[in-house]
Amino acid sequence: MERLYHLDRLRVWCVYGVVALHGAMTYMEGCPGWWYVQDQSRWWGFTLLVLMLDVFLMPVMFFLAGYLAPGSLDRRGGGGFVRERLRRLGPPWILGVVLFAPLFALASLVNLGYPVPPLGTFVWKVFLGPAYQQAHFWFLGVLISFSLIFPLLWRWLCPLVDRVPMGGWVAACWALAAGWFVVMGRHFPLDGWVHPGYVLVFQPLRIGGYLLVFLLGAAAGRGGWFGGDRSALADLGLAILGICLLGASVAMRLQLPPKPQGVHLLVYAALNQGSAVLMPLGLVAVMRRLGSGGSCRLDLASRASYGLYWLHQMILVPIAWALGGLGLPALVKFSLVVGLTVWLGEISSARVLPRVPWLGGSFQ
Repeated sequence: MERLYHLDRLRVWCVYGVVALHGAMTYMEGCPGWWYVQDQSRWWGFTLLVLMLDVFLMPVMFFLAGYLAPGSLDRRGGGGFVRERLRRLGPPWILGVVLFAPLFALASLVNLGYPVPPLGTFVWKVFLGPAYQQAHFWFLGVLISFSLIFPLLWRWLCPLVDRVPMGGWVAACWALAAGWFVVMGRHFPLDGWVHPGYVLVFQPLRIGGYLLVFLLGAAAGRGGWFGGDRSALADLGLAILGICLLGASVAMRLQLPPKPQGVHLLVYAALNQGSAVLMPLGLVAVMRRLGSGGSCRLDLASRASYGLYWLHQMILVPIAWALGGLGLPALVKFSLVVGLTVWLGEISSARVLPRVPWLGGSFQ
């Protein structure tokens, strides 16, 4: 199968974006109280950066995962596809949730100023209680769940790829994602998280849109939407419309209460989910236009991207904590945190993770 270097490039930049998002949270104005490290050096620009990246980064990652799913399903069959996803995603997810997520919950507890109970009490009464989370590993659990149901959904959706044009898919996903957002928004705050049965952790308002974008990516990959002689004007239009919706979404978000209702919720849902649907398409189109050739650097970064995502908060949080006592500007600290995290994370992903027993095969 032909290597799609523009998708590799986009995936690498998305993971870098996730590192930047979590680095910016440390130095943003209005940082949520539960965040693991909060520095006294703040800058409003990081607030805008967080709000922008938070809208489209995860949709792009789910879109890319869906884009390659039909080809993998064709090669392996339904059972083989599920087994391969479980082999690659399952061990890192389980290890992250069991061993590392409690440490992030503990960091939240300390940052909020609560006393730290003994380890056993903390795990059973705090972590497996009001402080339960999966840190950034939640993405792996949700992606596993999408992979489990994808073979069944694709039997119904695959015939529609040739019958429904790209515009129809986009409009349907936009409308359904916005509708889901509105329905869930009547019951949950914009940034609310749930953990049914302590299995998956996700945001109720966004989970429907993530599944739809995953399926949209599958349709795009199977339909060859970005191949052939696509109009450059159409690609540019996709990107511009996605950016405009993103800007309007962020501007409106700055004025919204934690749980908007009525017309405000409806309009925000249309803007937010419209950007979440269109930005992946626009970014894939732009990356393809910028060039589809590979390089040694791209190959190394692409192979390290999964490991970097898995490792990045275990590296980022200690570095941010260590820089906390230094009287440096927020922008300087942010640059150091993100740069060191990417550098150490890529080195560890390439040289350390593949050698870890039981876990290493997932990152190869």
